Amino acid sequence: MKILFDVREASRNTTGIGTYVRNLAREILACQDPEIVCKCIPESIEPPPGKEVSSFPLQAVNFLRNVTWKQARLPALARREKADVLVCMDPLSPLVCPTLTALIIYDLIFLTTGAQSDAWTRYWKALVPRCARKADLVFTLSQASKAEIVGQLGIAPEKIVVFHTGVSDHFHPPTGAAAEKEMRRRDLGLPQAYVLSVGAHDPRRNLKTLLAAYRKLKSRGPVEQKLVVVGPKTPYYPEVRETTRALGLEEDVLYLDYVPNEQLPSYYGLADLYAYPSSEEGFGLTPLEAMACGCPVVTSRASSLPEVVGDAAILVTPTDADELAGAMGRVLSDRDLRRSLIQKGSERAKEFSWRTGAKDIIRACVRLVERNS
Repeated sequence: MKILFDVREASRNTTGIGTYVRNLAREILACQDPEIVCKCIPESIEPPPGKEVSSFPLQAVNFLRNVTWKQARLPALARREKADVLVCMDPLSPLVCPTLTALIIYDLIFLTTGAQSDAWTRYWKALVPRCARKADLVFTLSQASKAEIVGQLGIAPEKIVVFHTGVSDHFHPPTGAAAEKEMRRRDLGLPQAYVLSVGAHDPRRNLKTLLAAYRKLKSRGPVEQKLVVVGPKTPYYPEVRETTRALGLEEDVLYLDYVPNEQLPSYYGLADLYAYPSSEEGFGLTPLEAMACGCPVVTSRASSLPEVVGDAAILVTPTDADELAGAMGRVLSDRDLRRSLIQKGSERAKEFSWRTGAKDIIRACVRLVERNS
């Protein structure tokens, strides 16, 4: 049996889907079996150098490249490779293909928010539902996402397979003596004490709510922690900065751009708290990464996040600044609570693994071939 994996997004995106595809592809290649050949195309799964640059001409070129790759080159490669299944590691797949097909829908945020550029949003809105209905199998990351796919795209539940991803091995609590940690903090330009949030500046991440909660927390008494926000800046970023200025927090909030994945553990591990009041996530990987690095987490009781963090985090309403401020204050002031969250978080993170997710995908493909043979 031969399974062909389309991993083109691994070398196109530094964050988001690119992170998932790179980690899953590495584990898929490590799961080779004499009777099951897994091949990734293109062969490179390394992230692109530097940060992606977005412009209309570049979007137009990428659009044409994507259409050509998905609808012409992939079917031809699947035929040439004599594949039994073609798995696209993103939500777009060939509408006509000589093999069985599967795809991964990480979330349906492109249908409900303006986080992506308009051109790509229209492209995905037009093609993803058609691709999902044509595919023989649809993978997704959580039961919450599965319910959305069933409800919004009309895909039969039995055609959807939920698999969980995990936390890479380099996400662990910081090691070394206090002096080494302090040196690392200074090298990264981080405050002496801080609350961390990681993610692109999208409206669904509710950064304005986080800023309002942080301001309320400061109004209730001295707060030694600064607020550090890490993530690529989107067209929404100017609004976030204006809110920061209006709340008088310009000296208290540090905005950092994209941070390479291999450096993120230090940012998590040196933080006093990870705050993530997102309204919609296909899986919610960053709270899990924070837990693995020994950082207590406050996140949302919305979308897939409760499913991911279990009882190892404090859950709040994502748009309620008062509730978020109260939760942040409790974690920062209550040592026993912090200790409990750190311990529970560490155990929770161990329950998820990229290898398990890769094996789940391969197993589902094998069953698909067997049903259709």
